[in-house]
Parts: sequence; structure tokens; C-alpha cells
Amino acid sequence: MAAVEIQRDRLPFAYGAATAALAVTLLAVVSRLTAGPSGGTSPVVLAAMLGCGAVLVATYLRLDPGWVAWRRALAALTFTSIAYPGAWAVVALQPDSRLAGSLAAIGHVPQLVAFSVLPLLAVRYLGRGSTARRCRAGR
Repeated sequence: MAAVEIQRDRLPFAYGAATAALAVTLLAVVSRLTAGPSGGTSPVVLAAMLGCGAVLVATYLRLDPGWVAWRRALAALTFTSIAYPGAWAVVALQPDSRLAGSLAAIGHVPQLVAFSVLPLLAVRYLGRGSTARRCRAGR
């Protein structure tokens, strides 16, 4: 099986995602130190965010040029998976605890919606008789 080549023109996306993940990790560490062990994001969630982000970015870099909708979905998934622990870290640093209750109730919904997009795209693009759309000039 041949190795899939990394699309070098997409490396700025990878650098942006890595920068965002590093910023969220540092913010989560600060929130844990400030708010104590009961506040902020747990190390397990941070590890899951970093692992998920790495897999999504690696997939994004290796998609063929015609898979525009897949790349957009992967980009959205990458940044929602990074944003969720970041939101918890910000909430932990806030003195008002009502915000934490609101985030606990609905904070996971954007991630569930984003991860629900992938099976729908798989049906559309990988279904019987379908092919990848080639990127048109400027799109």
C-alpha cells in the first residue's frame, strides 16, 4: 500500500491548529492551578483533545485536492475539539459559577453535531457510484 503524500499547501492550517491547541493547553493548565483540581479541564480531556486534533490534522493534510467538503468538515471538527477544553478553562477562571452550569448542559452539542457530519459526508462522497468533486478554479 502506497503512502499518501502530505499536501504542503495545507501546512498553515496545521500550524494554526497546533498553535490553538498549545494555547488551550496552557490556558487549561493555568485554570487548573488557579481554580484547583475541581475547576477547569482534566488532563484526560486535554490528552483526548491533543490526540483527536493530531489525527484530524494528519487526515486533513493527506486528503486529495478535490475533497473540499471533507476538508471543511475536518477543519470544523479540529477547532471544535480544541475549543471545548478551552471553553472549560475559561469558565473555570470566571468567578460566576452559573456559566459553568450552562456550559455543562450544552457545551458538548457543537461537538456532537460536528462529528455527526462525517457519516453524512461518507454517504455522500463514498456512496455507490460517487466520486470526489474536483476543486474548480478559485474554490
